[in-house]
Amino acid sequence: METRILLSLYSPYLVLFSWALSAHLFLAIAQRSTYIVHLDKSLMPNVFTDHHHWHSSTIDSIKASVPSSVDRFHSAPKLVYSYDHVFHGFSAVLSKDELKALKKSPGFISAYKDRTVEPDTTYTSDYLKLNPSSGLWPASGLGQDVIIGVLDGGIWPESASF
Repeated sequence: METRILLSLYSPYLVLFSWALSAHLFLAIAQRSTYIVHLDKSLMPNVFTDHHHWHSSTIDSIKASVPSSVDRFHSAPKLVYSYDHVFHGFSAVLSKDELKALKKSPGFISAYKDRTVEPDTTYTSDYLKLNPSSGLWPASGLGQDVIIGVLDGGIWPESASF
């Protein structure tokens, strides 16, 4: 009987404490975002054997320089991927304070918050004025089972395909 009374007295406090703790953890996680960081490839210090090593070291230095970066309520900044072809840099999960510290790093050019984008396409058959009833286009199966992908970040309004 006493156990029921004690449980009924402490239950609201236990629920409130659990809710507050989960809300704090949720907010700590929600404050992090994935950023794509552009670095100047020529400024990589000679002590690093490769760019991935440089990127990992940069993330480790952020962990050391931002006091709130790692504690029991916050996850550590995390290197997601190193880029070394066409674009040089890395993607990482960072807080705003960690991003601010990263901007002071040697070789930093810019950082962009990662976002989901939908693919966009130009219908090549219309653009190339291919005839669907005669010629090479229907003879080749109308491009069936052929995937050609081009990732282009530029916009050229003067282009006929725009």
